[in-house]
Amino acid sequence: DFHRLMLQDVERLDGLIDHLLDAARTLNRRPAGSAEVTELGPLLEQVRTAVALRHGVAEDRVRVDCSSGLRVRGRETDVEIVFRNLLDNAVKYSMPDLEVDVTATAGKGIVTVRVADNGPGIPLSERHAVFRRFVRLGSELERSTPGTGLGLYLVRSLVKQMRGRVTAKGRLAQPGSIFEVELPAAS
Repeated sequence: DFHRLMLQDVERLDGLIDHLLDAARTLNRRPAGSAEVTELGPLLEQVRTAVALRHGVAEDRVRVDCSSGLRVRGRETDVEIVFRNLLDNAVKYSMPDLEVDVTATAGKGIVTVRVADNGPGIPLSERHAVFRRFVRLGSELERSTPGTGLGLYLVRSLVKQMRGRVTAKGRLAQPGSIFEVELPAAS
């Protein structure tokens, strides 16, 4: 039990350090030009596999629907950080009855990726605040989900650098959240 607790703490600290380093890197560099292109489908599949493995859930609980050939303008590492954070949050906050859907569509020079989960959702008044640094919803004493409050800040910062947009929405017919990322499409 002691070793298990130590490993959990090491993993938590490792995640915190990774988030802090990612945040520092995004703040201290110039935005990339539009020269780099990332193939979205394989990247989303790779992120899904990594997140499912990390949380010990079956991959089929996180469904990805992405047309082949969808490409966005942006560094592959930046795009990976964006969707790793969004999927990680979707899985974390949807446990134990996890249902996450990722859909990617293109139109008018924009690729839109929607990450929908069946978690508790985000109150309308807090949807803009969740993108600020170190913001976590709820009371610290009642919180059961680990986190740093940096993931969505990284998402917003990177999407903005890629000349895109990210928004948080509620689901109309059921509980949960939808994060919608719009990125410039690459031909």
